[in-house]
Amino acid sequence: MVLVLEGATPISHGSQLESHVHHAKEAATVVKLAAMLDPKTGEPTKKSPRCLTAKQSAMLEVSLHYPVCVETFSESRALGRVRPARPQSRHVSRGETVHFLRDL
Repeated sequence: MVLVLEGATPISHGSQLESHVHHAKEAATVVKLAAMLDPKTGEPTKKSPRCLTAKQSAMLEVSLHYPVCVETFSESRALGRVRPARPQSRHVSRGETVHFLRDL
């Protein structure tokens, strides 16, 4: 789950990001925009949005280029926080790890 910060460029399918997870900084790609969320309740309001602009909350699927040690936000608040950023830029959003999808 992520919240796009004010003044950020839109995030869409295929966007290249740097994922800052506690001390690690890894390249990442947005694989899927699953749903836009209501900012007050956290309930899905729109499935598969085209892009995310400033002050929108959404559920994303992100693929990291290399493995990083994280936990879900419900298990460990400190290890579940994620700060996606554009390469060579400032942070564009803040988020929480909700669950993992594993490659088999």
